[in-house]
Amino acid sequence: MSLTLKRNTEYMKTSHTCGFDGLLVKKRKSSDALKGSMKNMEVKRKVFNIVKLLLHHIFATPFTKMENDLVNDGNHHYFEDVLQKIEENKYEDSQQVFDDLVDILEATTRTNKEVNTMLLGNNGIEVKKITYSKEDVELMANQMRKKIYNLEKNLFREELEVNQNEEKQDLEIIQPMDDLDKTFKTLQSRFPAVPALILMTKALDISLSKSLDLDFIRNELEETNKKYQPKFKSYKFFPSRKHDFNMDKVIHSYIAGYQFHKMITKLSNSPVPMRTILNMSDAIESITYIENKESTETYEKQKDLFKKQGKVDENGNVEEMLLFHGTAVASLDSILTSNFIVDALPQQLNTQNEQRKKTMMFGRGVYFSELPAISLMYGNGLLLCKVMPGNCERFKPQGVPPPEISAEYDSREVESNNSQGVIHVVKSPAQILPYCVVQ
Repeated sequence: MSLTLKRNTEYMKTSHTCGFDGLLVKKRKSSDALKGSMKNMEVKRKVFNIVKLLLHHIFATPFTKMENDLVNDGNHHYFEDVLQKIEENKYEDSQQVFDDLVDILEATTRTNKEVNTMLLGNNGIEVKKITYSKEDVELMANQMRKKIYNLEKNLFREELEVNQNEEKQDLEIIQPMDDLDKTFKTLQSRFPAVPALILMTKALDISLSKSLDLDFIRNELEETNKKYQPKFKSYKFFPSRKHDFNMDKVIHSYIAGYQFHKMITKLSNSPVPMRTILNMSDAIESITYIENKESTETYEKQKDLFKKQGKVDENGNVEEMLLFHGTAVASLDSILTSNFIVDALPQQLNTQNEQRKKTMMFGRGVYFSELPAISLMYGNGLLLCKVMPGNCERFKPQGVPPPEISAEYDSREVESNNSQGVIHVVKSPAQILPYCVVQ
């Protein structure tokens, strides 16, 4: 049975223990066994932690107080107000706490207005304004009612199964509020990729449960951590007059910046269009260095294979180049995560609002250029990559499309009329290692 069906409606006068001033308070008919005295510190801590968990719920946003709340008229109440009343000892039993939580849900849904909230960054600066329609708020309120009902129902389930003497012993296993935060921080340091809401839920489970399989929770969080673990690390750098040469990975930003500025000024009789870059000296907004362990291992294996095949220069080294690739900004994350896919379709739309076709006019493979002005014709996402051309075929256009790259070659370099290499077609993603994103 839902929580709403268990509640009878009546108007209550102002009281510290029977709901907020001016709210329609709906008292539930429930067993006294489901009530816990808030004078018991263990009960108080348990209830406090549950309300704290609700504040982090994905559907709690319309019912929580923001620092710059848009409807802070003094008459509206939030989940944070319940926490404050718990700390001020204004509740006699746990049922009154849950009553107030549901009253907040119902008061918000009765406003018949959109709910405006602000998302704030860690520094308190407004990040985004979110507007929820009346239908959105009602849907979120229903989900929160179910969550509150389940938490209340399970709150004293263990105590109902034992006698009164055993109940005191059960409550002694509940960790205090500081321990919940400590548990959460421990889990966060151990499983950094797991969303905070999941970690808070597990921390609460650990603090509330009489018997818990910690090995199961650990294994579950390890799997979840793998699921959310980013496949690559990124280090972002910005142009500045001041330089910290000891900054971790900063050398890569200098290499990428040098390569961009060196090649952006080069002119070419290119067989393909080039993008005009204004304010070349200030063209770079940021450079992000990328580390992907899996892609690096694949790249190094390919390098070893080329070396065994004798595809080396006069010094016995496998040739490597720094080449640019232009793509849609939305495609960057996929490339940085899983490297290139030769047959991946472009995400951009053409002038007819249709998906742009992938022509591969110089043969099948991944396309690069030494000139960023050429790569930027294919998208604003500019990626600088390490590339091993291997056994490279030189090709100068003669007005006729070339055949596919033959098996004896690993790449093709398309030359301009003055024999400058302008397009590089690489047959295998294993020959490519994404290096830096140039914004």
